[in-house]
Amino acid sequence: MTLMGGDEKGKAGNNLVIIRGIIIPADWDEKGNVVAVAVSTYDEVEYLIENNEKGKELKAFIREEVEVSGILKKEKNRLIMTIKEYRLKPNLMPARNSIKQNSRIIKK
Repeated sequence: MTLMGGDEKGKAGNNLVIIRGIIIPADWDEKGNVVAVAVSTYDEVEYLIENNEKGKELKAFIREEVEVSGILKKEKNRLIMTIKEYRLKPNLMPARNSIKQNSRIIKK
C-alpha cells in the first residue's frame, strides 16, 4: 500500500492510498449475485470497496489484478476504500481501455 498525503504510519483517514491486488467477491444477495467486492492484496489484507459508481464498476472485474487509488477508512474493524481511480492489468492500463480489450466474442 502506498500512502499519499503525508501519513507515514499507514493509518486510515483522509489520505489517498494506492493498493494493488485482486478483485474478489465480498457479499452476495439471496440469489447468489455479487453485491459487494473487495481488493485482496498480495499480503492477504482485504479492503472492502465502497459501493459508489467506481466500486460498482469493479464488480465486472472479479479475479482480475488491479491497482486502485482512493480514500481509506476503518469501520467496525474493516478497511473500506472509496475508489477514486483504478487500473487493470496487464500493464495496469486505464480501466476504460481495458474493458474493450478484454471483451471476448463467443461463437457457437
